[in-house]
Amino acid sequence: MRWQARQVQGHHGRFARASRLSRHVIIVWPLAWGYFCTTLKRQPLPEPSYTATWRHRLHWIMAAVSHLQCAFCCAYIWFIFVAINQSCEYAAQAWFWVLLEVYTLYFLLLNVIYVATPIMPAKPTRHVTTNRPLSVGNTPHVAVQQPLTSRASPHDDNNALVRVLQAVALTVVPVAGLTLVEYLLASLPNTYLIAKVGDDVEALVFTGADGQPLPEDTAPSVFATRVNSHWLLRAYRAGLIIITVVVVGLNIWLMLSWVTHAWPSRKFGIPIETLIQLPANVAYNVAGTMTDICHPNDDGTFRAVWNLALTPTPSVLNGLPTMNVGFVKNRDLVYFTDLAVGTLWLVAQDTYSMTVRPAVNQQNVTIRASFGNVSSCDDVAKLHILCLMTYTDKSLRKRLATAAPGLTLLPTLLLAKYCFQMLVVAGIVGYASLQILALWLQFDALTVTVDLTLHQNLDVWYRLRNHVFKVVTFYTEFVTTLMSIALVQLTVAISGLVIYCLSGVAPLPGYYLLILTMVGSLSTLAFLLPLAKALDIQASHEAKLHALLLQLHHERERRSKVDRLSLMACLSRLIQLVGPNDDRICFWGVELSMARLIGLTISIGSGLSVVFSRTVNHSWSEPLHEM
Repeated sequence: MRWQARQVQGHHGRFARASRLSRHVIIVWPLAWGYFCTTLKRQPLPEPSYTATWRHRLHWIMAAVSHLQCAFCCAYIWFIFVAINQSCEYAAQAWFWVLLEVYTLYFLLLNVIYVATPIMPAKPTRHVTTNRPLSVGNTPHVAVQQPLTSRASPHDDNNALVRVLQAVALTVVPVAGLTLVEYLLASLPNTYLIAKVGDDVEALVFTGADGQPLPEDTAPSVFATRVNSHWLLRAYRAGLIIITVVVVGLNIWLMLSWVTHAWPSRKFGIPIETLIQLPANVAYNVAGTMTDICHPNDDGTFRAVWNLALTPTPSVLNGLPTMNVGFVKNRDLVYFTDLAVGTLWLVAQDTYSMTVRPAVNQQNVTIRASFGNVSSCDDVAKLHILCLMTYTDKSLRKRLATAAPGLTLLPTLLLAKYCFQMLVVAGIVGYASLQILALWLQFDALTVTVDLTLHQNLDVWYRLRNHVFKVVTFYTEFVTTLMSIALVQLTVAISGLVIYCLSGVAPLPGYYLLILTMVGSLSTLAFLLPLAKALDIQASHEAKLHALLLQLHHERERRSKVDRLSLMACLSRLIQLVGPNDDRICFWGVELSMARLIGLTISIGSGLSVVFSRTVNHSWSEPLHEM
C-alpha cells in the first residue's frame, strides 16, 4: 500500500497521544493485563465514542497494543526504578535520575504505539507527471518516490522470535522507534511531502502580468533544489552541533562525580564550594605563649595569662570546629581553674581541659587561668598545648577520601544511557527544527519575486503556504513533547535554585543536581533558536499581506476599481487566516518567537546571575538507606 503523508501524520498523531493514553497502563501492566484477560477479553470491542468510559478506553488500548512489548516495557521501567533506588546514596540523587527517565518512559510508550502500527519502507516507485505547465517543456517529468507502508497489526508476523527480538531491541534502546520513524521520513524530500498533503499540486503555478506561467518549475518541486542550501541553515547546523557536543561533554564531565554517585570519590567539576560555604574542615594549628603576667596564689597554684594563636584564620570555608584544649607537662595533664576566656565561646570545662569554639576571624585569643601541678611561673611558661578538634559534619574532602574509588556500575550505566539518549534527542529535535526552518526559508525564497497583486498568484501563494504549513505541523509533532520535557527540567532546576537562594540553605547534593538538570536540558532547548526564527518567518506573512493591502491603496489610479476592491477584500480575508487564526508553536500557552526567546534568555540569565552571586549555607541530606 502506497504511503501517504496523511497516514504518517496519523501515525505520529498516535505517537503524540501515547503518553496520554497508556502511561498508566504500561506502568501497572500486570494489573491491566490481568483485568483484560479475565473480564474485557470476553466482551465485544466497544464502538468509538467521545464519551467513552475508562473501561472502554482500556479495552481499546489492550486490543491494539502488543502485549509482549508492553510486558517488556513494564519490566524495564520497574527494573530502572529499583536500580535507581538501590544505587543512590541520597534521595535527591534518586529523584534526579527519575526526572531524567521521563524521556525513557516517553520513548517506551511511543515504541508500544509503533509496534501496534509500524511504518515500514516499501520499494521505490516511478511517478510520471504529464500534466506539467506548457512553459516548462513537453518532456514528461520522472521522479523517484520512496513510499512507506504501514502494517496493520503486530500479530500479522507469525515469527515469535522476531517479535521477541524486536521487543528486546525497542526496550533496551527506547529511542530506536522514534529514530527509525524520523530516519524513514528523512529519506523523503520536502517536495514529496508537500505534494502529498493536498490535491492539485501541479496547478500551483505562479503567473506573470501577461497571465502566462512563470518560466520556473512548478511550485512544489522547487523545494527539492533548495533543501539545506541556505547559508542560514548551514550556520545554524554548525553552531548547534558544536553546542550539543559541548553541552553533552560538559554534562558527562560534571556527572562523573560524587554528585550522581557515578564516581563517588571524584569532586564536582565546577568549584562552587565558596558559593554554598562548604567548609574544608582543616586541621588548625594551635600555638601559645605565656605573657609576662604570672603570680602565685595562696593555694599553691599560679595564675597566668596565655596568648593563643590559630592558623589558618578560622572561617566558614576553613571550618569552625569544636576544640578541646588542655595543657601538658612532661606528658601529664595540668589541671587549671578560675578560667577566663574573654570573647572565646566556652562550650564546656572540666578540671584538665576546656571545650571552646572559635568565631570567624578569631585567630588570636587570650585566656587566664590558675594552673596546678606546677612549682613556678617558669614551669607554667614551659607547658605544651594539647588540642583535639571535632567537626559536626564530615567535610566533602573526607567524604571523598573515604568513598569507594573508581566508577560504580549502575549509576555509570544510567549515565551512559542518558548521555546517548541526549545525543539522539538532540538529533531528532535538531532535524525536525531545521526542516521547519528550511521549509519556511524555501517558501519565502520561492515567492519573493512573485507579484502577489495578481489574483492567480495570491491564490497559489496561499494554497502553497497551506501545503507547507501542513508539513511543518507534522514536523512539529517531533519537537513539542521533547521540548516540553526539557522545559520542565529547566523550570524545575531554576525554581529549585531560586528557592534555595531565597531560603538561604542549600541541601546537598540537591543543589549540585539542580545544576546538572539545568545543564542537561540545554542540549535540547538550544534548538528553540531555529524554531523561533522559523516562526518569525511564518509570522511575517501577515505583515507582508498588510503591505500588499497598503500598496493597493496607493494604486488607485493604475488599477481598475473592481479588480482593486476585489483583491483588497481577498487580502483582508487572508490576513485573518494568516494572522490571528494562524496556528503556531506554543509552550504552555505562550507563542514562540525570537523576541520572546531572547527575553526569556535574558530573564533566565539575570536570575541565574543573582542565584550564583549570593552565598548560601548548606546542609547534608539524610542518606536514602541506613548505613
